[in-house]
Amino acid sequence: MADFMPHKPEQTESSKDSRILVSAFTGLIFFGLISHIAVNIDDLLLLTKGSMTSVIAYVAGVGIISAWRYSNYLYNAYRAVTYKFWYKTWEEEVESHDLPLPYDLLEVHVMAYEETPLVFATCFRSLAIDVASTEIPAVIYVSISKDKARASVDLQVIKKTINGLEKENIIVVDNATRKLITINQKGQGKKNALASSIDMGLTNPSMQSIRRAVLLMDCDQFIVKGTIKRSLKFLGSSDRVNAVTPSNRAWCLTDSDAYVELSSVRLGPRRDHSMSVAATVATGRFVIFEGEFITKTLVKKLNHDIYTYDEFGSFIAATGEDKRTYLDLLEKGGDIAFLLSVVVFSIEEPENEEKPIRSFVSQMFRYKGNSHRFHSKVLKLPPELLDFQKRRIFWDQKWAFWTPITGILSALVGLVMWGKVVVEIYFVGAYLIREIQARYYCWFTGVKYSPWMPITIYFDQTFGAFIDLLARFTPNVSKWIQKGVPQGGEIQAVSILNITITFMAVFLLILTIT
Repeated sequence: MADFMPHKPEQTESSKDSRILVSAFTGLIFFGLISHIAVNIDDLLLLTKGSMTSVIAYVAGVGIISAWRYSNYLYNAYRAVTYKFWYKTWEEEVESHDLPLPYDLLEVHVMAYEETPLVFATCFRSLAIDVASTEIPAVIYVSISKDKARASVDLQVIKKTINGLEKENIIVVDNATRKLITINQKGQGKKNALASSIDMGLTNPSMQSIRRAVLLMDCDQFIVKGTIKRSLKFLGSSDRVNAVTPSNRAWCLTDSDAYVELSSVRLGPRRDHSMSVAATVATGRFVIFEGEFITKTLVKKLNHDIYTYDEFGSFIAATGEDKRTYLDLLEKGGDIAFLLSVVVFSIEEPENEEKPIRSFVSQMFRYKGNSHRFHSKVLKLPPELLDFQKRRIFWDQKWAFWTPITGILSALVGLVMWGKVVVEIYFVGAYLIREIQARYYCWFTGVKYSPWMPITIYFDQTFGAFIDLLARFTPNVSKWIQKGVPQGGEIQAVSILNITITFMAVFLLILTIT
């Protein structure tokens, strides 16, 4: 198999032209709206004079929701800026001491079977090189498909990767210090496969009396050499930190500008709520824990995580190991630190190359459903494990999805009561807020600004709000449930789901044009 490195499509002349056109078009509309508002503001004031009670109630309602939402946003921004300066000191302290890593063993659990062979080969190669460079004993557990044909492909990828690295004098597996163990998942979803590999490690008597670090990851994460070693340095340098997760950037294997922008923006909220030594979001698919926090208790939770809804009964769902393990960490009183200067690349590959936006919407379903279940559980933790500030942030994450919907509804109410100027004011305000969010996001992450970003953020938040609504109240039809449901647990999809999504997309398009 030829070596493959993630290829990020170069910006073509057509994409450059499209960005120039978008910038010019949005600027023209923005200043046109402001001019129209300025001309018609007297008419609006005249209309509102006779209904001051309605105006006060309207402004108060919008003001209360806005104050709640943006006070939380500003608090997260303050928290992030403070952490950025504190992190710089922490990083200098860690990098100044070239001490050996304080771990006797690195234990890696990686799920391979949901990715294409090309993505798996890319990520496994990067993982193998990085594990070899840590220079400490390691065991890599790779969960592969239960399907014999696919398992054969996975094993072939592993074998060819290891043989290829040995020709480069990189020893991934040896009898003394490094081992590789493959596990066939049994059709119960990736959580069950993860639990099996962790359980296998815990039953090894030699692992009971040593200090170990445990890396949990999906095999769609490309790792630059030195990532694990740097992460372990941070993890071992502080008694307060019990787990670390690096910054996550999207690396898209498509030339669709829209998919690239959406994938990049989708990772933004994870960073926004993560800027702390006590991160308040399950931040992705690459987390390293202190070994003492990965226990038999966690294995049981991963194996028997059953969700019950009054309307639909009980079923098993694959929720993602990062959220379950993060919740378990919080239940034990631990904290997870976000590493600003350490980056892993999440390889984003549309499920349907011809329809990348549909693939993105499918991902949003799973993400929203996962988040809903996670927040419902974490908010049940007692005050001694979840202080007021953390609880406020998690509560805001759970309910913030309503605010884009209330924004649209308030604009429509204003349209009916006082005319189209209110809708114009709404769009000007919405664009300005997303412009600020885009600039803030780019400043924090180093991502290059694009005029698509404010529009993309608006789409992500608004359309995502409707998806969140569906994910909450129709869990039996959401795509994040259908993917990973165990055999024998078939759930009927309802055609009204697609009708609803189509209606909402058309509604947003008409509203935007109006």
